[in-house]
Amino acid sequence: MDSGMDMGMDSDSSCVVAMLWNWTVMDACFISESWHIRSRGAFAASCIGVVAMMFLLEFLRKMAKDFDAHIVTTFRSRAAAIRASRHREEQGQVEGMNTAVHGLGKVPSNGTTPACCEKSPATPLAAIGGSIKLRATVLQQVIRSILYMAIFTLAYFVMLLAMYYNGYLLICIFLGSGLAHFLINGFEMDVPMEQDGGAAGGSAGFVDSAEKGSGGALNEPTVCCG
Repeated sequence: MDSGMDMGMDSDSSCVVAMLWNWTVMDACFISESWHIRSRGAFAASCIGVVAMMFLLEFLRKMAKDFDAHIVTTFRSRAAAIRASRHREEQGQVEGMNTAVHGLGKVPSNGTTPACCEKSPATPLAAIGGSIKLRATVLQQVIRSILYMAIFTLAYFVMLLAMYYNGYLLICIFLGSGLAHFLINGFEMDVPMEQDGGAAGGSAGFVDSAEKGSGGALNEPTVCCG
């Protein structure tokens, strides 16, 4: 009976876990005992799964960046509406003051309009300064947090796989991340077509916009763990 148990135990190959650089294929184990490589086909499937994992990670990062860009667009729309409202209020106050002064009937004998009663020029909308702080809504922040949690979890899982120092898996991680970034996360930006200012002005505007875009939080590369 004891010999039978020993034979049964010997028939089951044990996991091979190495914490140094290795090229182990058969009997390699990752994360848990259930991820036990018993054939070359299973190892190939694992490599394909790692590459797919890198594509999913890059897709989630792209989603998070696009969602932040969407929030910024809504912020700009709200800021433009608030600025237009302030512009209308300011113009209404100026016109009300002019109407009140003219209503007093105090006009000089020479028939000229005093300086205080002259109609003030319209303030350009672009000249209205100041800044306002806009925050994401609760729903928007919940979506951002879910995306961040998914990215962090998946990136941490990839880091755990890399800590097995299996050369084949590391190659799949490196190639998968580069290929996924190339296919999913392409760089693009809106470049205004300048009507005036010539080529030099347009070029300067493009460089300035590119510098501002590259320095923003949306375009910062994320590290392994988010």
